[in-house]
Amino acid sequence: MARLGSAELLVSYSQLAVSNRSLSQPYSDWTDDHVGQGFAWREGSVSFGALGDVRSLVELELGERLPEPAADAVRVIVVPFHADGSGVAVGSILSATLTAELPAGSYALQFEAFMPGEDSEGPGRYRLAFAPSESPAARIVRQDEELDPPAELVLTATAAI
Repeated sequence: MARLGSAELLVSYSQLAVSNRSLSQPYSDWTDDHVGQGFAWREGSVSFGALGDVRSLVELELGERLPEPAADAVRVIVVPFHADGSGVAVGSILSATLTAELPAGSYALQFEAFMPGEDSEGPGRYRLAFAPSESPAARIVRQDEELDPPAELVLTATAAI
């Protein structure tokens, strides 16, 4: 895996959004089903449910295939992502944004959420890994007790105004 970038971001409103930089409205409105499955997806944008509103290390990676989920990741979700070539932006509503170059194409995007150690005052951590894929499918690989996904994952969301 090649590192595209990393930054410490303040997660707010319990979400971390990944979008094409060309998208003027990167955040989505969430329904109860979105909350239950841990993400709100629409073309060019996906917001993942965060584990809390804390300063967190966010890591972006690109590889030929998705990495094996880390043993200590408490939540792992894979979604399709179509990059339009404008680059990607990762952020939360009240935070700075991490940006990176990502060639245009179809990708599987894997989101991994890690809890800080019990004795740690440090930030949480999230890893976002992109891998080229002709037909990526959304799936929950590992879920924590906060998720209660619907029988069929919802892949429709609307832009937040």
